[in-house]
Amino acid sequence: MFSPRILIVDDEPIVRDSLAEIISADGYEVFSAYSAEKALELIENKRMDIVLLDMVLPGMGGLDLLRLLKGRNFQGEIILITAYSTVESAVSALKIGAYDYLIKPCNNEEVKLLIKRIIENNSLKIENQILREQLRKEHGLANIISKNEKMQRVFHLIQVAASSNSTVIVCGETGTGKEMVARAVHYLSPRKDNPFIKIDCASLPAEILESELFGHEKGAFTHALNRRKGRVELSDTGTLFLDEIGCLPLELQGKLLRLLQEREFERLGSNRTIKVDIRIISATNVNLEKSVEKGGFRSDLYYRLNVFNITLPLLKERKDDIPLLVNHFINTYNLECGKKIKGISPEGRQLFLDYDWPGNIRELKNYVEQAILLENGDYITPASLPDVLTRGKDKNEIAEKSGSIIDFRRKILSYEKKVILDALKTSKGKKKDAAKMLGLSPRLLSYYLSKYLINKPGDEDLPYSDSD
Repeated sequence: MFSPRILIVDDEPIVRDSLAEIISADGYEVFSAYSAEKALELIENKRMDIVLLDMVLPGMGGLDLLRLLKGRNFQGEIILITAYSTVESAVSALKIGAYDYLIKPCNNEEVKLLIKRIIENNSLKIENQILREQLRKEHGLANIISKNEKMQRVFHLIQVAASSNSTVIVCGETGTGKEMVARAVHYLSPRKDNPFIKIDCASLPAEILESELFGHEKGAFTHALNRRKGRVELSDTGTLFLDEIGCLPLELQGKLLRLLQEREFERLGSNRTIKVDIRIISATNVNLEKSVEKGGFRSDLYYRLNVFNITLPLLKERKDDIPLLVNHFINTYNLECGKKIKGISPEGRQLFLDYDWPGNIRELKNYVEQAILLENGDYITPASLPDVLTRGKDKNEIAEKSGSIIDFRRKILSYEKKVILDALKTSKGKKKDAAKMLGLSPRLLSYYLSKYLINKPGDEDLPYSDSD
């Protein structure tokens, strides 16, 4: 179980000590700083999940530190503490990005409840940060988010592979993260400071692929106007990543086999042999053994490539990672899109957990990006998710059928819709009469009908007349 870290920034020792005693009693890891400058030093060197920040500090003030941290995309939550209960200072802090504010002298129970609320609301975000920190420290795998048992096995294999110079093949369906694993092997290896060169064997025709791999001399073929180094030569002393190796044409497989065996090759149009010191990592989403059986892939090349095998699980086999991945992509696309989505609603999360994800992590990433663009509230809801997740169901009723806790806003919307439906039934579908009963203008009622899709064509349960 993770332990959230809380930083107290106050120039009064008695305030720091008393808050630290109150907070640490609940099992949190507490740090303290007497100035904004000291707080920055701590934040740069350690993950901090919550900062209790005094408004008035020697040197840089609390509001200035708040602005600075938000400008640097600090991922924790900040609570301002002020002895001046002015609306202006509180509103300024909230506008800049503070989570909330407290008035000195702080009420102990209020402090504890506010921290508990933040931890509960942002538990996935905090757990994600802790996992990234642990992975960076223990594995150097900060970009691969997982706490799943199968993925822990993958992390172990990555470490073992990185410590050797063996040829590695990464297997897995499209979207499972094969390139990220290949990069992790490289950047954990002694070759980490040397080139990592990628080529996609599925995206180029054979004649172009050969030139891209091995390079060419001037005049080797039409339009070969200059000598050009290939990816093999560019990856000398580093790693060559051959993506979708199963698509490599048979006529090039012999040349690749020679490269693996002899660590040498010739450019197109040249007889000069070039020696290279490279490591080859390949990836495939097809069963190469079956390709060998059908004659589409050389068996000797397959055995040379398959020295060290890392097979990635499907996303549906690691569903315990889905909340962490969703939260990670929310943070990513918040930055890219200039949004401030705080997370995903319980019913939205349930939809993600119920889906089988044939496109794996890549599909999940795309759906989160779409939701970030469409969502106007604080949390991703079913309304901003694609129909493939909701399976054509009424997105406003999914929460009730999923068994999830329905939030206050959705309860209000549900009741609002019911009142409008009752008025329409009572008025026998006459919008003018229904609007009068509800105390609404006909224009405003039309807005609500559109909002709740009550005026959807073909809705025979609620006949009404637009001419009323």
